[in-house]
Amino acid sequence: MSAHLTRRSLLAAGVGATAVPLTAGSSGGAISSADSRARALVRAMTLDEKIALVHGGPSDADVGFVPGLPRLGIPDLRLTDGPAGIRQPKTTDGPSTAFPAPITLAATFDDALARRLGSALGSEAKAKGQNVLFAPIVNLARVPEGGRLFEGLGEDPVLTGAIGREVVLGIQSMGVVATVKHWLANEQEDSRHLVSVELDERTLREVYLAPFVEAVIGGRAGAVMAANNGVAGAYNAQSAALLHDLLKVELGFAGFVCSDYSATHDTVLAALAGLDLDLPDDQWFGAPLRQAVVDGTVPVAVLDDKVERVLRTVIALGILDGGGTSTRGGAGEVNTPAHADLAQEVAERGAVLLRNELVGGLPLLPFSPQVTRSIAVIGPYAAIPRIGGDGSSHVSPLTAVSPVDGIAAHFPGATVRTAPGAVAEAGVVPPEVLLPPGGGSTHGLLAAYFANENHSGTAVFTRVDGVVGRTWGTNGPGHGIPAEGFSVRWTGTLTARTTGTHTISTRSDDDSWVWVGGSLVVDNGGEHGLRVRSGQVHLLAGRRYTLRVDYVQRTFRASLSFRWLEPADSLVRAAARLAANCDVAVVVVGDVETEGSDRESLALPGQQDQLIAAVAAANPRTVVVSQSGGPVLMPWLASVPAVLQLWYGGQQVGAALARLLAGEVSPAGRLPVTFARQASDYPARTPSQYPGVPATGSHQEGLDLEEHYDEGLLVGYRYLDAQHTEPVFPFGHGLAYTTFTYGGVLASVSGAAADPSLRVQVSVPVTNSGDRAGEEVVQVYVARVGDPGAPPKVLRAYRRIAIQPGARQVVRITLGSKDFAQWDVASHAWVVRPGTYDVIVGASSRDLRGTARVTL
Repeated sequence: MSAHLTRRSLLAAGVGATAVPLTAGSSGGAISSADSRARALVRAMTLDEKIALVHGGPSDADVGFVPGLPRLGIPDLRLTDGPAGIRQPKTTDGPSTAFPAPITLAATFDDALARRLGSALGSEAKAKGQNVLFAPIVNLARVPEGGRLFEGLGEDPVLTGAIGREVVLGIQSMGVVATVKHWLANEQEDSRHLVSVELDERTLREVYLAPFVEAVIGGRAGAVMAANNGVAGAYNAQSAALLHDLLKVELGFAGFVCSDYSATHDTVLAALAGLDLDLPDDQWFGAPLRQAVVDGTVPVAVLDDKVERVLRTVIALGILDGGGTSTRGGAGEVNTPAHADLAQEVAERGAVLLRNELVGGLPLLPFSPQVTRSIAVIGPYAAIPRIGGDGSSHVSPLTAVSPVDGIAAHFPGATVRTAPGAVAEAGVVPPEVLLPPGGGSTHGLLAAYFANENHSGTAVFTRVDGVVGRTWGTNGPGHGIPAEGFSVRWTGTLTARTTGTHTISTRSDDDSWVWVGGSLVVDNGGEHGLRVRSGQVHLLAGRRYTLRVDYVQRTFRASLSFRWLEPADSLVRAAARLAANCDVAVVVVGDVETEGSDRESLALPGQQDQLIAAVAAANPRTVVVSQSGGPVLMPWLASVPAVLQLWYGGQQVGAALARLLAGEVSPAGRLPVTFARQASDYPARTPSQYPGVPATGSHQEGLDLEEHYDEGLLVGYRYLDAQHTEPVFPFGHGLAYTTFTYGGVLASVSGAAADPSLRVQVSVPVTNSGDRAGEEVVQVYVARVGDPGAPPKVLRAYRRIAIQPGARQVVRITLGSKDFAQWDVASHAWVVRPGTYDVIVGASSRDLRGTARVTL
């Protein structure tokens, strides 16, 4: 274990140490009944039947599948992604609703809406015959480049935990198992199979464990997914300290723990640690686990507990009695008009108006009739609906509304014209620009495949590959090449189609390099998980350049993708001309986020920054619509009067955008992540903090890197507060089409610091001082006065309210002992220290409207 994180600290008593029912409607008696029924079923099982229930199996129609036991009336478990809709890539029974990315939901700061969305996800899962849903993700946005920020719920533990809890309660109200993921400290995609997180005890408890406690224990989740990474030298799926001792014993988790796909590396370690269901197949918990039970390495009682946990969950949620689905929540519905409306509502309520300056004496947004006679809708995502990020959460809906289509429908009297303006996403280098050495009529590169890691000796075979690289997974690329420990070299020429700066990139699992014209352009070397690295090179149209691409596969999975972004100067110029000839320009841009790799940079990819600058110079009435999954840099901000953060907006993204621009709905989203001025303003800037350095401690085999969470409690806005660094847009920021005025903050205390019944009643009057109806998010932060070891302030509560013009509403929020508690590393317990605290009310983490000082 880490010198910071000890087994003792993981065993210490903490929040929620008592076992709780799995569902909101369950009682202790119901769980007792589920326990007894599960035990009776286990007693009736053979060893082989027990083994069959603790690992995944093959299925042509499901993301994950555990065959049931008809002899005992146990239904199949059908498992599916994900947080933004039901993903069944192999099914042919029709599409699901593509809801906005979860970061959009977090931006609503709306617990009730989160519950409704969870119910819709559960309903769609049930309608498609799925009874275990891999959602929600409650890992934090520690690293702004994180590839799955769009799937998470932001940087703050309280907001993430609360929204996650409501999603869980909504999913399980439909009789579908919610699977909270990814346990634990899984805040990056780069090298996620190789890295061990090292963090101190207080940081674990107060930051990274906190949202899991709220979502898993507070939401009574039926399942938890163990992450691919390790903590303190042990894989999550093989850590007895994290699974058995902390999650099951201390927190009293009554459900089952499944592995992320390929997160398990050892049968006995995982079995004894507390992993209950290994996915996706029987590699570890099939025949190897059976043998371990037979020879006594794994006690029968350990196997029985795993089976009981799975059965207890399906019994408590009504799945066993529902004959494969559940009697709870009805039959479920999928792809309904009501769900499409909900998707649009989330997109609208999660949109964040970042900036809205005056143009001609009036705020540019919402559009007035005199500026909507002609509208230019420009950008790589103007005509393409940016539904969600890539990876396991991606959903392909039946229909989707693009921004240009949504705007055209909502402004029927306007002339709406569109242009792409730029290319955002790199594409695979096409075969037609590649030739093997010596040329010829066959397009592609000459590939030499070696059965070693250093391209040495004689190649096992050679061939011409039209597309450079592929995803081999855990298979070798051909006869005579091993699945691990091989290398490939592609050589030939590349002919540029346009003149200008080209961005060349590789996305590879382990080493890859690219040389163009003899110069190294891409260095993606080193043993790592899927990772993108790129470089730029100036090429002339029609000229041939020598090209060499090297790849080395060391361990685990094998994958390489060779891509490029060609210059788009002509596209930028055409877009600027279009903008100059229209009343208003809407530029829709975005980043590229995906499971499996982190973003290289916080800059918008391709020539999107140049596009925005050119359009803003051509038309002073320019609105930038950012469809990113996390923070992006905005070098053009001062030249653009209005910026709307729309995230990945789901299938109704275009319709939601149009209503926001037209003023049919007022933006009321708030940032769940900080937008800093530059990447160096965020924490975790050293290689040791991210993406990790070679491991030096005692780690389980395969954990070759370690990553130190040395920033401690200072995640996101807390770090910028402590460094007195001004962000571009702070956590919690968001404008509306109206204004809100706050009155004085009052706080009254009942109970002492040591009293669990401690309550602090906070009240503040809020008035809509504008001329439009709108919604405000009142945020309550707490700061312990004179405590240098604490963050300057932390979010403890929030309330979203709707107010009519001129109306006044008194917002009342109750804080409890947990809102003033901190983890004491000496006693390994939660304590509320007597002293003075500031209760701060704000419209964001930097827009603070009033403070009440209390003494506990």
